[in-house]
Amino acid sequence: MFLPAVGQGALGIEIHKENSFVEELLRSIHDEDTYAAVLAERALLKTLDGGCQVPIGANGVVKPNGLYLDAMVGSLDGSITFRKKVRGSKKSPEKLGRSLAKDLLRAGAKSVLEDIYKVARNK
Repeated sequence: MFLPAVGQGALGIEIHKENSFVEELLRSIHDEDTYAAVLAERALLKTLDGGCQVPIGANGVVKPNGLYLDAMVGSLDGSITFRKKVRGSKKSPEKLGRSLAKDLLRAGAKSVLEDIYKVARNK
């Protein structure tokens, strides 16, 4: 199973902080579970110092017993991948994302990411 890029399928809408009318309208479509999942995914990406050109995938899903986060880091040619999954509280999604990112780095993803960044700097 392939993991999507971070935040795929989530819609983010930015409004002026003083526009209470639109804020109230948007509250009706805001989904707390999706918000928690995307916060976890984005914290993971930030901790890995990733971006659009780096093969990092993540999928956060809220279930009755917690927030599940599945993530992977791969080499540019796809020959090396690191993948891990965790479960935590949806009340602290960013902590969960950072924790999983650190687990991936310790497992060996750090060397893969360093190689990718070296290639990018030399272009």
